[in-house]
Amino acid sequence: MRRRLAAALSVILGLSFAVAVPAAASAEPIEVPPVVINEIQPDDPQDAADWVELANTGQADVDLAGWKLRDDKNESTIASGYVVPAGGYLVLSKDAGFSFGLGKSGDEVHLLLPDGTVVDEYAFTELPPGASNASWGRCPDLTGDFGPTAAQTPGEANSCAPDPATSLVINEVESDGGDQADWIELANTSYLPVDASGLILRDNDDTHTFTIPTGTTIPAYGFAAFVVDAGPSAYGLGKADSVRLFAANGTTLIDQYSWTAHAATSYGRCPDATGEFELTASVTKAAANDCAPADGGDTPVAGADAIRVNEIESSGGDPGDWVELVNTSDTDVDLGGWILKDDKDDHALTIPAGTTIAAGGYTVIYTDLPGDGFGLGNGDAARLFLPDGVTLVDSHSYPAHAQRTTWGRCPDGAGEFVETYSSTPGAANDCSPIRINEVDSKGAEPVDWIELTNAGPDAVDISGYILRDDNDDHAVVVPNGTTLQPGAFVAIDVDVTGGFGLGGADAARLFAPDGTTLLNQMSWSEHAETSWARCPDGLGEFEVAASVTKGAPNDCIGLVAATPWPGDAGVTAVSAPDAFGEDMSGLAYEATAEGRGTLWAVNNGTGTLFQLEWNAEAGQWISPKQGEWAAGKVLRYPGGSGAVDAEGVSLVAGTSAGGVYVASERDNTASDVSRPSVLRFDVSASGTELVATDEWNLATLLPALPANGGLEGVTWVPDSVLVARGFVDSSTGKAYDPATYGAHGDGLFFVGVEGTARIYAVALRDAGVASIVATIDPKLSVVADVTWDAASGTLYAVCDDACGGEIHAMRIAADGVYAGTFQNVAAYLAPAGMPAKAGNEGFAIGTCENGVAPVFYADDSETDKISLREGRMYCGAYRGGDDVLLNLLNINDFHGRIDGNTVKFAGTIEQLRAAYGDDNTLFLSAGDNIGASLFASAYADDKPTIDVLNAMGLAASAVGNHEFDKGSADLLGRVTDAAQFPYLGANVYAKGTQDPVLPEYATFEVEGLTVAVIGAITQETPSLVSPGGIASLDFGDPVDAVNRVAAYLTDGDEGNGEADVIIAEYHEGSIDGVKEGASVEDEIAAGGAFAKIVTQTSAAVDAIFTGHTHKEYAWDGPVPGSDRTRPILQTGSYGENIGQVRLWIDPVTGSVNDYDVRNVARTTSADATLTSAYPRVAAVKTIVDAALAQADVVGSQQVGSVTADITTAFVGDKRDDRSSQSTLGNLVADALVASLSSADRGGAEIGLVNPGGLRNELYYGEDGVITYAEANAVLPFVNNLWTTTLTGAQLKVVLEQQWQPDTASRPYLQLGVSENVFYTYDASLAKGDRITGIWIDGQPIVMDAEYRVGSFSFLLQGGDNFTVLTEGTDTRDSGLIDRDAWIDYLKNNSPLSPDFASRSAQVTGVPATIEQGETLTATVSGLDIRSLGAPANTTALVSIEGSSAVFDPVLINGGAAQISITVPKDAPLNSALVVNAEPSGTGVRIPLTVTGTFTPLPPTGGTTPPAETDLTPQTQDAIQPQGGTTFKQGQTVTVTVGTQYAGQTVEGWIFSTPTYLGTSVVSAAGTATFTIRADLPAGTHRLVVTDSAGTVIGWVYVQVEALAATGGTVAATGVPVLPWAAAVIVLGLALVVIRRRRGGRRPCAARRR
Repeated sequence: MRRRLAAALSVILGLSFAVAVPAAASAEPIEVPPVVINEIQPDDPQDAADWVELANTGQADVDLAGWKLRDDKNESTIASGYVVPAGGYLVLSKDAGFSFGLGKSGDEVHLLLPDGTVVDEYAFTELPPGASNASWGRCPDLTGDFGPTAAQTPGEANSCAPDPATSLVINEVESDGGDQADWIELANTSYLPVDASGLILRDNDDTHTFTIPTGTTIPAYGFAAFVVDAGPSAYGLGKADSVRLFAANGTTLIDQYSWTAHAATSYGRCPDATGEFELTASVTKAAANDCAPADGGDTPVAGADAIRVNEIESSGGDPGDWVELVNTSDTDVDLGGWILKDDKDDHALTIPAGTTIAAGGYTVIYTDLPGDGFGLGNGDAARLFLPDGVTLVDSHSYPAHAQRTTWGRCPDGAGEFVETYSSTPGAANDCSPIRINEVDSKGAEPVDWIELTNAGPDAVDISGYILRDDNDDHAVVVPNGTTLQPGAFVAIDVDVTGGFGLGGADAARLFAPDGTTLLNQMSWSEHAETSWARCPDGLGEFEVAASVTKGAPNDCIGLVAATPWPGDAGVTAVSAPDAFGEDMSGLAYEATAEGRGTLWAVNNGTGTLFQLEWNAEAGQWISPKQGEWAAGKVLRYPGGSGAVDAEGVSLVAGTSAGGVYVASERDNTASDVSRPSVLRFDVSASGTELVATDEWNLATLLPALPANGGLEGVTWVPDSVLVARGFVDSSTGKAYDPATYGAHGDGLFFVGVEGTARIYAVALRDAGVASIVATIDPKLSVVADVTWDAASGTLYAVCDDACGGEIHAMRIAADGVYAGTFQNVAAYLAPAGMPAKAGNEGFAIGTCENGVAPVFYADDSETDKISLREGRMYCGAYRGGDDVLLNLLNINDFHGRIDGNTVKFAGTIEQLRAAYGDDNTLFLSAGDNIGASLFASAYADDKPTIDVLNAMGLAASAVGNHEFDKGSADLLGRVTDAAQFPYLGANVYAKGTQDPVLPEYATFEVEGLTVAVIGAITQETPSLVSPGGIASLDFGDPVDAVNRVAAYLTDGDEGNGEADVIIAEYHEGSIDGVKEGASVEDEIAAGGAFAKIVTQTSAAVDAIFTGHTHKEYAWDGPVPGSDRTRPILQTGSYGENIGQVRLWIDPVTGSVNDYDVRNVARTTSADATLTSAYPRVAAVKTIVDAALAQADVVGSQQVGSVTADITTAFVGDKRDDRSSQSTLGNLVADALVASLSSADRGGAEIGLVNPGGLRNELYYGEDGVITYAEANAVLPFVNNLWTTTLTGAQLKVVLEQQWQPDTASRPYLQLGVSENVFYTYDASLAKGDRITGIWIDGQPIVMDAEYRVGSFSFLLQGGDNFTVLTEGTDTRDSGLIDRDAWIDYLKNNSPLSPDFASRSAQVTGVPATIEQGETLTATVSGLDIRSLGAPANTTALVSIEGSSAVFDPVLINGGAAQISITVPKDAPLNSALVVNAEPSGTGVRIPLTVTGTFTPLPPTGGTTPPAETDLTPQTQDAIQPQGGTTFKQGQTVTVTVGTQYAGQTVEGWIFSTPTYLGTSVVSAAGTATFTIRADLPAGTHRLVVTDSAGTVIGWVYVQVEALAATGGTVAATGVPVLPWAAAVIVLGLALVVIRRRRGGRRPCAARRR
């Protein structure tokens, strides 16, 4: 197997890319290891702790320390000590890995890296019935989709297939030739399909064998029958026989049954699968057994076979839940003593004695009215038993509340249960989808009419249906050929010849064609001013319509269509499992000076008030851990009596200082008596109980209420608001006057009543006196809570699971017939992530910040053991008035982010779009949608990104510089062809003209207004992209272009286009944003392009979106020439935020009357929640999944090869030692120079690499092949490649900054440097003085010379604390991204080999000067590289440059050589100590200043060069330079001459004009070292080595390249002279002036993408 990191493919797929955001202070990017969530147990059958199993698909252990585990809200940080072994499993459990419980009925599990990057996630629902010992797991193990497992297997491979031996039983047997053959039926007792292939069926003869065919699967809880007396192995079943089921081995018995005679029908288990065998009532081959007695048996109870459960109301009927029974016989039946149960045996209601149900009649049993009664749940059963409590008469189980009405049999008594069309307790079920929907009786023109609608799912032929009024003799027949489609309407004129008129007090009745079957009816007592109409259509009650809508949907007052929740689709649990139990009800939020505030909550079962505080670590609202509030406080009525059934809670003016008000429907000590009261409690009182200081009992003011149908919610609204908005007092019909209700405080209490589904505005006065001021209809079937949102002036009414958690928003109507009354302005569906059965009876809204407010829900049902949940809503989702709302959503610099966050990005857009309406929303972009993209988009030329933006309905985009990455032809062809939106560029002109080559603007119609969007791009574009690709273009001033277009869009000339509203999209932005502490005033003062955008963009432009600089801000910018402001926004980048600007526009003038501006962070809702809620997001997920899958395929393609491992530094078997040099870091630095050396890419001479940017290795494996995925995994962060100019002094500081600040997490970070760089250091010196020497291209660095450096944008912006890099000048973006340049380098330079020579060394102990003859003692360390395969250096060959002295080899231990030599008499005065480390080939030159008299020894062989004729073919290539035959001027090269010359002094020469290179002592390894003269002409030469006698050892052709321009050339090998500030260097006896780079300095600000 090739040795590769298994994470490579997951990284290449973009599943969890971590991207180094180019900002000076950006954190280091994080890779995603190959860990998956593999199995989840949220409800262990042995009541063990909930657990999550993780699996590691990689080849290295993964330490989870600092990782995070999160459910739908709670988050825990994983402590140290949790490691997932390579190829193994790790089980984390509650309190042993994470701190929260998992919801049994549905929850989410998210695994995150310490920086929050999602590694894996899964949202699950409740396990299916019967799966008590199962779990949620991947099948197949590690890689499959999640589903119920066959059994939980913590720490082991998942069990994905049920065992037939424990899942299958013999269920029914036909032995008497039934259906023309004998057969055996098997039943599957499992919740999963079971593969029965190969199982064996036998009778009582072992030779009779029937093998179940391969591929036979029995469905979950299903049946399969096998004919055994047909086919090649047929056998019949005898009169006295047996059937036996064996495993495939033929010996393991699974089940058996024997009989002594044929059955008249069949033998079957009763009940199926689990009961004993008995005679069935009828044969049911491959179906559930018919277990009713065929005849005989015990004497039946009278009527037991005639009574049926007929209709069920489970969601709060009037006055409560009920079950209707029907008598299908022609005899009265006495039900006294019979027992009604739900799905729990301990919930039993005995029907009173004397209860008789008439023949053909109905009776209704109210289940939750008696004191010992029970409510029917959201997914429950109604079961009727005889008085013995055991014999089941009839039952029906339903999956959830009926969405609209009730569950009922259609037809009555005999049909299947369906959702009825209206609730009809005690009467025949309403089963007809054809409904009377609207009636006009007042003498309409031309005639009276009755409208019908089809409320069902299928078309219905209503030909021959009969309409009557209240007189049976009056009839109008619906004409033949009349078919009514679902949701359609038809109006039948009845006041025609042969028909009838409708009176002021009359009825409308609909009959089937038989004329006797009544299908639907309604009646009225007076004509309606408009018409009588169902509200809502088809199913609602009749009321007076707002207007007549004959043959069309009804115009219902206060009824609005339900829309998605205006905020996050997801919700999170914010209470621990079982923290409060069931019956949590009302909520009220109180803001506090610090923290998240206080959440007041009541529990109606225990009658407790809780004062909850936020625990940030647990992510939960909790009671104080100590003190009187630790368990909440029990509530009592005045005087200390009773147990308050606390349903709602409220504060006055948002504070508890004046008391907490609780709404109650009854005293739980007398639970069958209604007591609808508001109570006040002083929460400052001591003790664990609170006694009400005041009670206002509203029983005499409200209609008669059942005990469990009273007050459910309460909230307080200030008088000042009510008066200001013209609230009408319904008792007077006039404007509300607070003075009318003395001593009632400063506001009214609005109470929601369950039994009436109404809200009452009540004045609570002294001495318990109360007055109803108004009655409000929120158009909900149940009012479970009411909440006043002071910030938006909106009253919210909450319905529980009876209507799916719908919430209606109401405001006081400003005008019209209902002016001064609360009317619905919006109806919101529950957030998509809310559990379907959550019974939310509490709702509170927190403080709005940046346009988003937290919302809190209390779940009375404690679904999944959770009582409290939290979501988010966008503040001010509704705003009244006639203004048109324009909802602008914006992105910028998305850069092809196709990864694990793309679905959430799309979900955020859809949430914001849904909150304000599709028709009112424009989704726009400021450019750079593509380019510098993640691999999953880039490999496909960004088609996946364009497809995503198309799917999301992007309306228009400014063009960005990265759209030109592949040239203008690509943009104007391929890109624009694929995009279903226009790219706008008002300042992009044909070369030498002012002719735009792109559309300048696009227009859109929004509610009668024309909205224009103008696009413009940064004028710096020519310096940001390849010049050749835009040679035919000019880029003008963006502001001038926008102003030019805005002018002709507002000049009144329809011929050149006009607009009511103008939006500018600039791909240009500010230098700093809010994260840098900047303000719009700061950026204006800084000047430049952004300042001009803000201050000089035409006042006709209403909103400005910007991009390019990847900054985040949402500012109010000044409008030139006025005192107004307008929004100006940039989102940052990569879809991390969605920018939102809302404009409220006068529909007549087009003027913006108001606006707000904000950035909305990407949602954290689960992908599954988002895709289920929004079709566009589902489409995006399909695109993303396909792109990631194809990226996997592309990632397997070869892009290069290596001859050996090239890796980061290792410590033992652990990679990524960032404090050590590595072969991979140095190779990447070489690649940077190769990629950026051309002038058009920035002219880089030096490459620098931060070690944290290297996220994988280049392993040789079996064949050395490097795939796309493996290459990309090395540099996965998609940084842009930049260049900058540094002085020599600045470059020294860069190397000094490898020693990090004291506050940094790592004390030292080793930079990778390109091969032309070598430096020495002494770590013991003071900070800032540790770098002791730097050589570039073999020459000492010059402090005031300039050097061109190439690196990643992350590093050149000061990343990893290399801050001096931000001070470089002429900083340029090359237009390349690291991945593409890196892969091109691999393609062009393979096979690559590791360079084990160190590019730095630590040198200590060398004195400033030393006398000839003195002992030189020094330590040279850091000679070993710690990458895989790197040899440990063993020997150092030491010499003094210019001396013929030979020294004994020095041992190297741990990369360090301890050198002690005597300085020879022939040592030159300016020399160098040369240390060559073997076998790595590392060479170190240490400048040496020698004192004494320089007396060179007589030359040996060097006095006369070898003759030309001595360079013979026999000696050609007898020597070999290491590392190839191409050198740079001034480079030191190592030449292999042979171990036979070890210890000898040899000489080096360059031909054809003989040039002496000096002498070298041959190492034990047979190598000699020479330095190529810096003044040697570039070109082809011959390198010659002679022995001490002058005899040619060998020669070879070599290529010498010129030095780069920086620093010029020198005439001979030189050494630096300290101090560093020296700009003139003495080399031997020659004075050489280093030529400095010429040219003016540029500002330090880096160019931006």
